[in-house]
Amino acid sequence: MRRQTQARINKFDALWLQERKPELLFPYAFFEIEHTTDFVNPLVKFTELQDFRAHFCIMASEQRKREYQQRVEALAFRPICDFWVFL
Repeated sequence: MRRQTQARINKFDALWLQERKPELLFPYAFFEIEHTTDFVNPLVKFTELQDFRAHFCIMASEQRKREYQQRVEALAFRPICDFWVFL
């Protein structure tokens, strides 16, 4: 894995890995926890790592769900929004 990609992965709040072989760890799900910050930054990070075809999860209060939905409707995020989950 390239160092630049690994550096991006290390910036997530949590990461679940699946182990297909003992020597190969592969991202299964990325998690971002958002209390007050804008949703754009995690969505951009998800988009940058879309080739992993992992689950991308944003955790926030139910009161912020509408704000999240408005952000994911942006044209730039539509190609991979099916991989995202709001928790």
